[in-house]
Order: sequence, then structure tokens, then C-alpha cells
Amino acid sequence: MNHALQLINYSYTYPDRGTPSLCDASLSIHDGECVCVTGPSGCGKTTLLMVIQGLLKSGQASGAVSLRKNGWKLDVGMVFQNADTQILCTTVEDEVAFGPENLGFFSREKAEDALRAVGLTDFAKRNVERLSAGEKHRLTIASVISMEPGLLLLDEPTSQLDDDGKQKLLEILKRLKEQGHALLITDHNYDLFRFIADRFIFMKNGHILSEVLDAETPALSGKIVEKTASVVDAPLAIAIDNLQLSGINGTNVFNGVNIRITRGELVHLFGQNGAGKSTLLKCIAGLVRPGSGSINVVGIGTPRPDRLLGKMGFLFQNPQRQYCL
Repeated sequence: MNHALQLINYSYTYPDRGTPSLCDASLSIHDGECVCVTGPSGCGKTTLLMVIQGLLKSGQASGAVSLRKNGWKLDVGMVFQNADTQILCTTVEDEVAFGPENLGFFSREKAEDALRAVGLTDFAKRNVERLSAGEKHRLTIASVISMEPGLLLLDEPTSQLDDDGKQKLLEILKRLKEQGHALLITDHNYDLFRFIADRFIFMKNGHILSEVLDAETPALSGKIVEKTASVVDAPLAIAIDNLQLSGINGTNVFNGVNIRITRGELVHLFGQNGAGKSTLLKCIAGLVRPGSGSINVVGIGTPRPDRLLGKMGFLFQNPQRQYCL
């Protein structure tokens, strides 16, 4: 059986750290095999992928990495956890074509196949800035698929996807595996991959602790928590009335949204990628102005960022857009 990857006793230490982030790691993956790596945050999962992709040029390294194309156009391709760091072009179709064009084997048919695989065929002409976080993540998968890598690395691929998007992702990965691609996936939610993964690898503190053929995980059951009397009687924190907002193409983003949230209340807003979840939060924070309707935040009508200082905080989905240099 041909190896797509062989990693032998590999250790890596970042330039600004005294302890290694990867310690004597050994791993082999065959063509058509799917391996899922899991472990706590900071255990070395992303470092492992970056080593295989060849992105860590500085720092101290030892050991060996061997990659083989085995008939594919590219030996390895990586889908990053943060899609914004990977998207380079303005439109969806240009982004999918960018990799193959630079490698000298662009095919419009292959690009269309890649978009079809992730359900973005109708988005080809769309500006990437108009995509939701989940749609951007699917685009990065398509842009890597279009280069036909023998080994596909995916770093936390489900983190930006809704339930429907996760199921579509599993279908995509299953097809790629059947075509002979090797897959190396890092994800906290490893139970999601139990029906396509051949092996599970558990990491901690840079070490590969164990490797199993199947992952037995307890089922999680959700709970519906009723509001306590103190929350019901609490003053309003956010009041939204008849919120209306249209997108660039004229379609309705919001059509009469009404919300009441009291102080001390925890609300979980969920829905499909592109449903408007992030846009609603931006409206509440005053970063996006709705077409009509009213928003009142902690007693302040028509919220703006300067009027909400010290009264409301906003944690962006992409932390890099929030950092002040």
C-alpha cells in the first residue's frame, strides 16, 4: 500500500518558546485513508499540520517528513481553520482557479467540479466579502480540492459550519476518500468523523498519546433551561422591533425581526450559514445600520460603537479583525 505521508520521530520548537510544540511524532497515512487527530487546545494539532505542509521554516526541528504525489497533481494541500487567511482573490470563481493556474494545469471543468462538491456553484460570480463565515470555509475547501492534492489536511473544518454544512462536508470528504485522496483532519468533535475515519489519534502537550481504530464517545443530550423568576422580572438589555434589512442584491436579510433579551439572560442564536446571525450582532453593536425598525441596547436607541463604550462588548468571529496593532 502506497504511503501519502510518512512522519518519523519529528519534533518542533517555535523560535520564541523553550519547550517543543511537537515531540517525537511519528505518523503514516496511506492513499485513500482518513485519519482524525483530536486533543485539547494547544496540544499541537495545528503545528502537526503546518509541519506536514512545510509552513514552519524557522525554529528548531528534527526528524523526517516524506510526502508522495502518487499520481496526483499536488502532494499536499491544507485548509486552514481561519478562511480569511487563505482567501486571496475577489470572486469565488477566481479563488478556486488561483491554485491550479499557478501550478499550470487550470481546467474550468475541474473548478466547476470543486464548487459543485461544496455546494457553491451558484456563487461563482459572487464577491468573497459577501460570503458568510461558513460559505468562506467551504470556498477554501473547494480551492484546495481544485489543485488535486494526494493528501488533504483540514484544520478544525467543522468550526464555522452549521449542521447542514457539516453533513455536506462529510459527504465531500467521503467522496474524496473514495477517489483515493488521503485525509488528515484535526477537530475537537471527532465523533462526527467516526463513520469515515479509519483511525483516531489523540494528542496532548505535543505528544501522540494513542491511536485507535474507532472512537467510543458518550452521546451528549441538550437541555432546555427555563427562565428563573429573577431573569423574567429583570430589565431589558436588548429590544429589537420590526427590524428590516436588505442585502446588496435586494434580497431580505431581515424582514420584521422582533427580539427581547433581559439582563442576566443567556440566548443562543443559531441557524444555517448565511442566515444573518453575524449581521444581526453587527446591527446590535451599531456596525451595520438596518433599513428600518428600531434597536435599543441598555437604554440607548440607534446604537453606535462610540455610544456603547463601556456598556457592551463584541467578540468577533475572526479575532484577527479585532486586534489593534
